Formats: sequence, structure tokens, C-alpha cells
Amino acid sequence: MKNKVIILGAGIGAMTIGFEKAGCKVVAAYEKDEKAIKLYETNIKGRIYRLKDFFNSNTEKLCDINILACDFSRDFSFKGAGKKEDNFGDAMNLILDYRIPVIFFLIPRRYLRLDCFKYLLKDLTNKGYRYKYNSISTEKATGLPIAETKIYLVAIIEPLENEFEFPDFGIKKEWLIEEILENTEVEDYYYDIKMNQVDEISKKDTFFCWKSKEHKYIETDLVSMNLIKIPLVRKERIIRKMTHRELARLRSLPDYYCLDIKNKDYMYKQLLYTPNVEIITQIARRIENVLNRYLQLEISIPAVFEKQLIEKEENDPCKERLANKEEVQMDGKLKKLFISHSEKDKAYVSAIVDLLVSMGLTQEEVFCSSIPGFGIGYGENIYKYLKDQFMNYDLHVLFILSNNYYKSAACLNEMGAAWVLQKKYDSILLPGFEFAEIDGAVNPRKKAMKLEGDSAELKNNLKQFIDDLTKEFGLREKSFAIWERCRDHLLDEINSIQRPIEENRQEIQQQLELKESFQLSTADEKILTYYILTKQVCNVEKIQVREWLIENEIYDVNIENGFTLLASLGNGKNREYRLTLDMNVFRAMMAQKDFLLSRCENVLNKHKYISANQFQKKWDIMRDCDKLLAAYISDERILKLMADSQIENIKIWENKRKTGGLLSNSYDKAIRFFVDNKFIYESGRTAYGSPKEYTVCKSLREFLWSGISKYTGNIEKIMWKQFS
Repeated sequence: MKNKVIILGAGIGAMTIGFEKAGCKVVAAYEKDEKAIKLYETNIKGRIYRLKDFFNSNTEKLCDINILACDFSRDFSFKGAGKKEDNFGDAMNLILDYRIPVIFFLIPRRYLRLDCFKYLLKDLTNKGYRYKYNSISTEKATGLPIAETKIYLVAIIEPLENEFEFPDFGIKKEWLIEEILENTEVEDYYYDIKMNQVDEISKKDTFFCWKSKEHKYIETDLVSMNLIKIPLVRKERIIRKMTHRELARLRSLPDYYCLDIKNKDYMYKQLLYTPNVEIITQIARRIENVLNRYLQLEISIPAVFEKQLIEKEENDPCKERLANKEEVQMDGKLKKLFISHSEKDKAYVSAIVDLLVSMGLTQEEVFCSSIPGFGIGYGENIYKYLKDQFMNYDLHVLFILSNNYYKSAACLNEMGAAWVLQKKYDSILLPGFEFAEIDGAVNPRKKAMKLEGDSAELKNNLKQFIDDLTKEFGLREKSFAIWERCRDHLLDEINSIQRPIEENRQEIQQQLELKESFQLSTADEKILTYYILTKQVCNVEKIQVREWLIENEIYDVNIENGFTLLASLGNGKNREYRLTLDMNVFRAMMAQKDFLLSRCENVLNKHKYISANQFQKKWDIMRDCDKLLAAYISDERILKLMADSQIENIKIWENKRKTGGLLSNSYDKAIRFFVDNKFIYESGRTAYGSPKEYTVCKSLREFLWSGISKYTGNIEKIMWKQFS
């Protein structure tokens, strides 16, 4: 069975991800921050509660918890300062009274010198715990380029304290900067930096971190995070802020984790306090090993410390079990439980096997081909092995019935063999499979059990099934308290497996319904659909779309073609520069907003041409007149460039900056270069249809207006050459 975990200070879920990667089950998480709770709920299936809810919950259930994890980076008020309903310390003191076997703390290094840390250690000792703590560098443990060291403390109740050792982390991966950075275009926000605050000492791809003492970004090989400034990165000589996704990768958060980048400052702060998932996972696995080493067939770990939950047995269990085994042998054949199932249902079957082992069945008494240790040995002939099972053992076959089962030829062969040889059998129906679907050699009139929900009938059926196996295999009967805990664990596991399967089934069904209702085949349609979904409008004006495309620097979109194709869905209309979507189509789109946005965004990004990025890439191939036009836009904060009349203003600037007349004499050439490279766009025409004015593209405008100090030396050389 999986070890159960409660987490205090769950944050956005990194600690939960780490423990569950290690094979634990997080049964409850608590957090104070409302926005963090929403992020947690978006990304993680398990339950998270507000910390104040903890004090109103049924703490009797804490007897069943194996591990308490607490991130004191979020709140180190252990001694009870502050309000009771939002204090991690008070919550943890309450939990300690239940003598949970293992407690795991994540602690900022600066707290080692504080009295509150000493009080924490003293309280743990008084509660009967022995502890070990270690200062772990994220870079040394994972190889990730981040300068960060945190304290990890593990407290274990006697007598297990000497079994735990921190991982040595072994050989770490050497991360390349390309593996951290995003490989797609990033938002303009990340290019909004002040270059006069960046101290460049080389040209290599590297990071820059803010140092308050120097009041500058300092070049460094390791990222350090603080509450003042987001770290920067230089890639191919272009400097920008690190994106939130890149910072999340430094925390070993998976890329599928959904970040709240609409609230960028808040998201950065959350990532600053987020622990590294990989380090949590490695430590959690060591804790798992300690607990599993002491996990006996008779009782689970929490029961060792909660003696009131079990009934003491005076007889020697080994002698009793040996006597019973002799009684249940028949005709010289040993009894064995043969679990016939589909490989695709392995997750459900694993939970069932865990229950059987907890009840006392051994590896020799259970055959289950999908579960290591219970199946066919390496190098064995599969068909001969299965034949031997049916011929040489007194088998009790347990059919795990599902749609997957009836699609498997191997499963149907096992069913047929059990019927021919008249083997005793029971049937369990997995979630989603109905009694009316039972077919083949299994008698549909024989009572079976459907493993879904947690009804009283299901619980009674499970108890009867286990009681029958206990008698049949001569097992020691467990106390009712132990049985209830094992049964409830099985039902929790089944529900946790069923939930994502059902959600995935519903999502697939919705996508199929969406696909049937309308198809998006061209880039024009998908980009316009993205616009419709983000604006949430069913009436779309062509001029509004054009302005949006220009604003976001999206090119090569045929608006008229997109309007025509979208109008063909249902009863849509395209007339007088306006698209009116069919109302049913619009509702279908909004119902699948997230799914459609993800499809359309990939196409939209291919049509984006961020002028600021392209400008920096092309700087080295630009002519002197092109560079001077950029300097003019930067100095004078130019938004619009006139086709002809601009030259007089340029001459005034040239006299002021003493640059000579290169730009005013080559203005047409520079304008053409800027147009061809999509740095500016035509925004007005004369009555004769000739270009009248040009507007500087948004991202380039913001980049140039913020100052181009990185190019100052080059520009001054050009000016000096022209003036001299």
C-alpha cells in the first residue's frame, strides 16, 4: 500500500508532486494563500484545503497518516504566533500528538541561527522523535544552474530513527542552457529591461542576477532569485528576462504544469519559494524505503505506533499459519489465487494485490502476471508457465472483468481454461463495466462484485470475499480496525485511478463532439478563432481584427478567407466587413475554449514576427543609415515616421547630435529596410495611393524607447565618422 502524506504549506503543489513521484499518496494538503490554492487545484488532482479548515476537520483520521511534510519557507511560526486558524505551527503541534511515524521539514537556511529552530528540535525530541537534517545545494544535487541551498530535516519516531540516511544524489546531469530556455518566441514583457543596469563582461550564453549592492545585473553561471528583480538570460547575444516557465524548470516542475503568467509578479514570487521537485522526490524515496522495510504483513506502519487500533494476539502467528497451511492443502496441491486480468487494467489490479497482501497472502499464494514478484520469472516460457499453474495448483481464479478484459484473447483463454478445469472463481467488475456485459464462461447469475463507489453493499461484499479467502487459505484474521483501514485504502486507490480515466474519457468525448460540430482546417481560421475566443465575441469587425494582428505583430493572415470559412460553419454570415458566427457554433467554441486555444496558439505563434527580436538579430548586418534611424527613433521617442516631411526633423536631430547628413540623405533606403524587415508598417496613404506615414511596431518601439545602451558604442562611432 502507498504511504499516506499530509502536507502543510503546500504552496502551488511542488512538494505534492515530489512525494507522489516517489510513490506516496498525498491525502490532504493545506495552504493559506488563496491564489496558490487555485493554482494547486488547477494542476493537481488531490484535495487542498485552507489551513483554517484543518482545525475543523476530523483529526481522528490522522492515525492513518504515515508522513507529515511541512514547508517552513512559507511560514515558520512554529511556536504559535498569530491567529490559530492560519498558523502552521499550531496545526503541526496538534498533529504531533498522533505520533505520525515520519515528519519532513523544508527550512530556509537562515533559520538555523534562530531560537524558533531550537524550539522546533526540542519539541520533536519531547514527542519521541529522532531527527537528522542536511544542508543541500540544488545545483550540487540536481546539476541545475541555480545557486540555492536549503535545509531538509527528517524526524522519525523510535525505533526507526537509525534507518534513514539522506540521498547522496549520485551522478548529476550536466544541464545545457538550451535545455532550460524555451525554444519558442516569448512575450514582449520579457524583453522590457534597462540595458544600462546590465554589466556585461563576456559574450557567452549565460545568466544575469540582480545585486543590490552594485545596483546592477551581474553576469553569473548560476541563477539566484530574489524579491527585487527577475533574473536575466543572454542567448545568442540577446538579453531578456527569464520566463516563468524557465524558472519553473529550475524547480524541476514539469512543463505540463499550468503557470498563472497573467499575474507575473505573483507567479514569480511563488516560484521563488517553490522547492525543487527532484530533491523532494529523492528524499521521499528514502523515507519510503524506511517505512516499507518495517511494513509487515500483520500490520501497517501507523499501527505500530497506534496500539489502540490493533488487538494483541497471544499465539505465535508463524506456528498458527503453518498449521493452517497444512489443513488447506488438497490432493497434494498447494492453493493459489490466480488473478485473471487485462494488462491495461494494471493500476486497478495493483491496488487489489496490495489489499490481498495486507490481509496475509504471500507471493507464493498469489499469481498476477502484471505485478513484479507475483508473475512469471525472467526467461520462463509464458504458455508453459501458465499451463503449470492450472495443472499443478489448486487454483481459485479471480476474474477482473472490464471492457479491456473482453478485448484480450489471452484473458478469454484463461477464462476458458478455468471453465474447462472447473476451477473455483470469483468476479470483480471494474468501474465502467456493467453486470449486463458479463459474457463467456463466467456465469452471469453468480454473484459478482462491482468495484465502484463506497456503498455499504460494496463494503459488505469486500468483507465477505476476504473472510472467504482467510478461511480458504488458513490466514490469520485481522482486527476490524486493520481491515477497515486496508479496505478504505483500496477504495481510495480505485477512486483515484478512476477519476483521471473518467475525466480523460469525457474530454475525448467532448473533443469528438467538437470535431463533429465544426472543423478548423486553415491557419486563417485558427488565428481568427483564437481572436474570437480571447475577446469572447461572436460579431467580429475586420478593422478590429487587423488592428489586433498589427498590435501583436502577427503576419500573413488572410482575414477575408478566414471570415468566409468560419461563416460556413452552421448559419454564420460574412457581409460588409463583419463576421457573425452561428450562435450554436460560438457556444460550442466557448465550451471547448481551453482545448481550442491550445490548438490555435501553436499556429498563431508560427505567424508571429517579434520586431524587437529580429532587430537585435539583424544588427550586425544593418547599414550605418539603418542604425542611425534606430538611434533617431530611440532618442526622439518616435511613434510615426512620415514619408517625406520627416527629413526636416531628422536634420534638426543630426545637427543636435553632430552626426553629419547620412540619415537625411539615405532616409528612403533606411525606411525601405525597416519596412522589408517588418520593423515598421504602413499606416497611412495619400489621395494618390502613395505611402504617407509608417508606424513603428510595438515591440521594437518599446525596445528602442527603453534605451539601446548596448549599441551606444557602435552608434557613436558611426556618428563620429560622419561628423569628421
